[in-house]
Amino acid sequence: MRSAIAITVRIGDGFLRLQVKSDAIVRVLFSRVRNPRVDDYVIVAPGRAALPRWTLQTTASSAMLSTAKLRVTVNLADGAVSFADSTGRAILSE
Repeated sequence: MRSAIAITVRIGDGFLRLQVKSDAIVRVLFSRVRNPRVDDYVIVAPGRAALPRWTLQTTASSAMLSTAKLRVTVNLADGAVSFADSTGRAILSE
């Protein structure tokens, strides 16, 4: 499922959401319910910046969300999330 600021995918018995906060920040949230209550703690300085542009590419086994600075890939089978810079160089895999 895709919205203007996030994607949500079903993983096992829950839902994994990737929410674009800026070109360099993507919030990752896993919950057993599709739309959990999320506290509005500060992730990005207050203010209403324009929504960053991002794209989504999917295959049968993965979903990749890309911004100008990040590529975030989710393995749809097990929910593993990996982050890379815009050139594809790995930053973090969980």
